[in-house]
Amino acid sequence: MKARWWKRLWLRYLYYFKQHWIIAGTITLWALWLIVQLGIQLLPVVLEFLLEFVMSLIAAV
Repeated sequence: MKARWWKRLWLRYLYYFKQHWIIAGTITLWALWLIVQLGIQLLPVVLEFLLEFVMSLIAAV
């Protein structure tokens, strides 16, 4: 069975991390920081959408 592309990518990343752990660790931390920052910025938009959705459900009753 052929390995999936994400599995090959993950194994290649682990090998790279073993060889160059400072660079790979920095890239990993940067990516996690970016994901957290985007999540924090999108949280108010998502909450506002959910609040409007719930209010429209309540108004429909």
